[in-house]
Amino acid sequence: MAEPNGNPDNTADEPQTAGEPGADDPAEVSPGEAITSGDSSMGQRSTESVAEPVRVGSAISARARWAMVGAMAVIMVVLDQLTKAWALNSLEIGQPRSVLGPLQMNLAFNTGMAFSRGASSGPIIGLIAIAITSAMIFFARSSTSKIQLVAMGVVIGGAVGNVLDRLLRVGALGSPPGGGFMSGAVVDFIDVQFWPIFNIADTAVVVGGFVLAISMLFIAEDDPGHTESSATASSTTAEPGAGVAEKNGRNVNGQSDARSD
Repeated sequence: MAEPNGNPDNTADEPQTAGEPGADDPAEVSPGEAITSGDSSMGQRSTESVAEPVRVGSAISARARWAMVGAMAVIMVVLDQLTKAWALNSLEIGQPRSVLGPLQMNLAFNTGMAFSRGASSGPIIGLIAIAITSAMIFFARSSTSKIQLVAMGVVIGGAVGNVLDRLLRVGALGSPPGGGFMSGAVVDFIDVQFWPIFNIADTAVVVGGFVLAISMLFIAEDDPGHTESSATASSTTAEPGAGVAEKNGRNVNGQSDARSD
């Protein structure tokens, strides 16, 4: 005769005690919780590394970078040399031409540094200009800021413009007699009467250097392409507890399904 409960072993379904396998034993749950805790700490470490600003090197390709620097440098050299050629052909020494207010065109020659300073130190100033040009080219290799690249090109163009005068005008009008390496006189013609006479190349070096310095101080605000903002970095990072909670839920549901079976 079959048993009323249909159990061939004649045993009743008794509730599992804490010591039996399959019971809700905290000792069995704690290892999973420890692993989950470890995942949480790993998630926090990865979150900290992702949240840091990341350089966007692909914002400007290498070809575009050098094209920008080269174009600005060439423009400044051509503009400088054309205006100097005009000054040599149209102006006379000691006969300034008034333009507007204190501004006048006044032909002068400089064997020293910018703004008619450091007379007879042309070779040293020329070598310094070459060093500045080399430094600008070096820094342009890694810059991704359009403002900085334009400023570097302007500085390079200005420095090269005056170096060309020192190299090509050796023994020419205004240069020291006897010649020598980089002894050519630089042509100056812009006179505001309260400042030493200067030229386009001098202006390019000063203005370009000023813009470069300012852009380096405020690059994060002025050029958002240089680095990713913290908001963008944060939006791509999930909360550390979200994955852990989801994993915990799957573990609990799996254990519940196993017990129900």
